Amino acid sequence: MGAHAELIHPKTIEEVTMKYPRNKWTGCFADVVKTEIALKPWSHTTSMGPSEEDILAGILENKVMAKYD
Repeated sequence: MGAHAELIHPKTIEEVTMKYPRNKWTGCFADVVKTEIALKPWSHTTSMGPSEEDILAGILENKVMAKYD
């Protein structure tokens, strides 16, 4: 979700995404998380934020990886 991006060197992110393109992964991941929360509202996924809206916003608004999606 982009938290603590300062712990990973920008060059590392660039090199990994060059070798393994994300191919719109952020939107796909958000859809999977949304489905998981609907099916299992007690899942570990819900620990990523106080509400489903906050969790999805955190995923979809990941500024660190946006240019690679």
